[in-house]
Amino acid sequence: MEKVKVTFEPSGREISVPQGSTLKEAIMEAGLEFEFPCGGRGKCKKCLVQVLEGKTPPTSLEEDHFSEKEIQEGYRLACRTTLQDNTHVQLAPAKESEHKIQLQ
Repeated sequence: MEKVKVTFEPSGREISVPQGSTLKEAIMEAGLEFEFPCGGRGKCKKCLVQVLEGKTPPTSLEEDHFSEKEIQEGYRLACRTTLQDNTHVQLAPAKESEHKIQLQ
């Protein structure tokens, strides 16, 4: 099976995965910290990424969820995006702890 290269920003990490893998699978393979609250079923729509380079046709779920402009700008759901060729992806920064200490 042919491999494709995936480059993740902001870390710059690069990995190779089998063509046809999802971005979710590539993120997990790369060992990057990223949340998939619904387990990758496309229900929560929280695994938002921006594809900077690469062929990633939107799914019908993404077409329903995102505006035409967002799709043209490369916004996709990592759990639904299938990797067809070498891809450069911007991941959202990892969330800071949800528990914050209030300073007085």
